[in-house]
Amino acid sequence: MTLLSSPKAAGLFQAAILQSNNFLQQYYPISTIYNETTLPILKETGCLNASNQLACLQAYNGTELLNLTTTVT
Repeated sequence: MTLLSSPKAAGLFQAAILQSNNFLQQYYPISTIYNETTLPILKETGCLNASNQLACLQAYNGTELLNLTTTVT
């Protein structure tokens, strides 16, 4: 649903079948999700200011990643 609603995806899909129950949950814009979930995780892992945040997260210990105090629900 998020991808379909992204302005950058406009015109890329003719149709879609959503298989998650997202319609019963409130929809949040990508910027809100990023600010409330991604930024705290990047800060807690020390990857916020990394030149390659993805590589930084991939190098992070998986067990420690699972045990972060920042959680996404």
